[in-house]
Amino acid sequence: MIDGIWWLVILFAVIAVLWFVAKSRGAKAGEKHNGAKSKNATPNDALQKNISDIKAAFC
Repeated sequence: MIDGIWWLVILFAVIAVLWFVAKSRGAKAGEKHNGAKSKNATPNDALQKNISDIKAAFC
């Protein structure tokens, strides 16, 4: 059986790999969207809409 410390090592390794994958995909996606979006649109319009929907539902 695997000891507790090895579970932590495996967990941190998986988290690090997923973080690097997300970081690399985020950089590629950001390059694609900067040229495709209009200059008036902010990058977080969808996020702002979600925040306002959540506030409307819970406030």
